Amino acid sequence: MEKRIYINADIRTYLMRTTGKTDRMIQKACAFESDSDLAKKIRVMALQKGGVLVGVQWDTEFDTAERKMIQRLGGMVQIVASFDGWWQFWVNDELRQCGDDLNICDLEGLQLKGSIAVACSGLDK
Repeated sequence: MEKRIYINADIRTYLMRTTGKTDRMIQKACAFESDSDLAKKIRVMALQKGGVLVGVQWDTEFDTAERKMIQRLGGMVQIVASFDGWWQFWVNDELRQCGDDLNICDLEGLQLKGSIAVACSGLDK
């Protein structure tokens, strides 16, 4: 499956009104057929409004000996969370964020950030 962002009609209308662009431009951005700065912004807004990134899957690994979970997305994003509560968020092997006491809502927020990082990465990722 090719990488794309699925959006509903409400999100599509919001994006067209916000950016002043046509339905075709929104479609091209969400299908990763365009890599302009505007296309990247459209993809970010689409995800923030509830669009769903498909074609790139989170791979999850549980290392019980090390007491941690590792999630990877598209070869560029990694979330590491220990069973003791600390966590790290990596993009392109660069630590972007870390903390303690990760809960499920925090994890979902990090996954959204990961999806946005992939959406902004362009056509070659």
